[in-house]
Amino acid sequence: MVLAKSFRRILRSESRLPSQVLQTIRLEVRLRASMFDAPLADSDYNRQFMDRWGLNARFQVPQMITCYWLKPSPGFVMINTDGSLNDGAAGFGAIIRIEEGDALTAVAGSSVPKTITYHEL
Repeated sequence: MVLAKSFRRILRSESRLPSQVLQTIRLEVRLRASMFDAPLADSDYNRQFMDRWGLNARFQVPQMITCYWLKPSPGFVMINTDGSLNDGAAGFGAIIRIEEGDALTAVAGSSVPKTITYHEL
């Protein structure tokens, strides 16, 4: 709402060149964005975005998660699967390993989103 009021104020004033209107909008966005202090996820996209707009940010590095793999019994293989799901896309993957941990084969793909259980298995 506040930005909408600012933009209406900018656009209704005396006639300006499009480049002047764009410059004023950019300055207004920078000013408002500089007031936010919430941390941003540390990603290449976020860093480039903030750099392009000339904004300072407090980046938060994602917490690392340690994962363990339990090897199969001698003479057996292990199949590990994973999946992901969001509003518009879904993906899945699987890998078959021998007891030493070497991969025999792997597969990955995408499909129409269903349920997380469906894509995990």
